[in-house]
Amino acid sequence: VTFTSLENYNIINALKTYYDLLKSHQDGRYKLIINSCNNKLLSYHQSVTIYHVEFSHPVCQFISYFIKEMPFCGLYCGIITSSYLRKVLQLINEHHTVTHKEIENHLDRIQIFIFSILENLKKEVDLEGHRLVSIVKNSLKTLPLDTSFAELLAVSLVKATLLAVDESSKRLGHISIKAVDGRDSCEAYNGVIYKLESLWVPKLENLSVDRVYILLFVESLEIASDFKNAKITETEFIATVVAAEVKIVACQKPINKRIIFLLRRHKIFALERLGEETASALTHLSGAFPISDLSQVKWNELHSFVGVISKMRNVSILNENYLLMENDGCTVVTLFVSHRNFDTLDQFRAVLKECIHTIYTILKAPYFLPEDFESYLCKQLTNYADTDVILNRMMTLFADSIDESSSSYITQSQSNSESNYNNVYLLKRNSLAHAFLIIANILEVGLFVTKE
Repeated sequence: VTFTSLENYNIINALKTYYDLLKSHQDGRYKLIINSCNNKLLSYHQSVTIYHVEFSHPVCQFISYFIKEMPFCGLYCGIITSSYLRKVLQLINEHHTVTHKEIENHLDRIQIFIFSILENLKKEVDLEGHRLVSIVKNSLKTLPLDTSFAELLAVSLVKATLLAVDESSKRLGHISIKAVDGRDSCEAYNGVIYKLESLWVPKLENLSVDRVYILLFVESLEIASDFKNAKITETEFIATVVAAEVKIVACQKPINKRIIFLLRRHKIFALERLGEETASALTHLSGAFPISDLSQVKWNELHSFVGVISKMRNVSILNENYLLMENDGCTVVTLFVSHRNFDTLDQFRAVLKECIHTIYTILKAPYFLPEDFESYLCKQLTNYADTDVILNRMMTLFADSIDESSSSYITQSQSNSESNYNNVYLLKRNSLAHAFLIIANILEVGLFVTKE
């Protein structure tokens, strides 16, 4: 067991290394990550680096734990946190009479001061479709996309987000991203899509029902032992499903071919290998209760697990047939994206999710900060005057951290300052709030215990 105090200079050195790693993403180049198992990953997005780089120091692990859960601006928060915490710890080492509690109290005053400045600087903008598209296009510049496809993708992202926002509560619903390798194409669908076999298409066209009942399994239905454990035969299972008037049996994992055949005989759609994300989207769409353990199911009460969708229809996407499942009034959206050279699909999806979060944040609070707000903020912090010398010093140090972090984002001159997605008021404010929270928590801990 290793005990590490915050006064240890190794922490300051570790924070410097951590800061340099996060800040290195400003050059836009790929990073080759090799972990302890010698697995290699090519990364061009900060969220992937934060997730996959293994930090040995507990303070760096603590910071990463927080920022990896941030849907956006995690990099900005991490840079601010590591930079300012390092400066604060150096300040404590220089002034031995300063206590951690005193520093924490000063942090509260600095946070209030900064937030008051941001509140005065923010400007509300009239949102129009083309402005949102312009903001999203700017955030897609990290991806190797053609200009025309970037425009199309930005439009689809805005459309998907608008479809997923509930009109009454203004909350963001569920957006599932289905990304495949192929020619450039993208579209937002109000519902959940599933690739169909061609033989189902004519049966689907002849189907006319107002309510479609669906049964969802997250456990495999592939082998006979699955039903043996459930104390039900395959024939009894089919009979129970038919009696419940279920039209769709969906499974996150594989379904036995015999089960699929028997379901088809009763014109019941069998959707297998959905994957976790599609299964989750289908749960939100239909309200079906996911069955994870067949042995715990009371088959005479199967109706309590059944979900409902309003309609299903065939849609053609890139000459392939897909089943589109919809539910009136339900904010579940699927964003279908096809693009060639998806070498790093998880990173591409991370960028798209950040774009969606940015759009929703702007819709929720359409406020932007001026393009030079960081320079103004640094000036106000530097010129802050108080009788407390330590507080003045901490204000100046935070100004230095803001100035250092501002170069972490490559901004380009644009006709409208609000087109710069990095200046979204709520995103910046939340990032700084998280930075203050992380620093305060670390200072309050004071001593880290690591098990070797």
